[in-house]
Amino acid sequence: ARWRWAALGTALGALLVLAGGLALRLREGPGRFSFQRVTFQRGTLTGARFAPDGKTLFYSASWAGGPVRVYTQGEGAQGVEVPGLPSAHLLAVSPTGELALQDALRRSFQGVRPGALYLVRPGVGTPRPVADGVTAADFSPDGRRLAVAFRDEAAGECRLEYPLGTVRHRGPDWITQVRVAPDGDLVAFRTAPN
Repeated sequence: ARWRWAALGTALGALLVLAGGLALRLREGPGRFSFQRVTFQRGTLTGARFAPDGKTLFYSASWAGGPVRVYTQGEGAQGVEVPGLPSAHLLAVSPTGELALQDALRRSFQGVRPGALYLVRPGVGTPRPVADGVTAADFSPDGRRLAVAFRDEAAGECRLEYPLGTVRHRGPDWITQVRVAPDGDLVAFRTAPN
């Protein structure tokens, strides 16, 4: 396979923007989108993605200074906390509905700090650890592979692996906002100086 990589200031092909509690959904072609307010709570949203059905949202948030929790919300419904999950930041949702989470205990540098990566299917089992030292992650279009950004504090180095275990990029700058393109051949990510 031919690999193409890009470091971008914004996430590739964003399907969801949850800022100020607004969801942006792209509709059939460029320039067609709609906004819908999904929450009126005050706090910080740390991650948001659509579920495979394109209607349900998953997001992580800290309301009124409380711990970061993962929530789900269907069209026209109120957000509810996903039961059985630890305090965690949502990184990605696979095409099969599996969640990639990062523990919420270690976030600081521009909202990012290396932490443990967990995978879990809501309502089925408990989160299982995958890797440590993770700053960002995303699933491939088929959900079978992960693109994962790591920060090695001791070496002062960051790296991007895709699939997990295969290093595709390394350097001194932090890697965040990893997104795998729909064809699975391109990974976009944002870098920030150390």
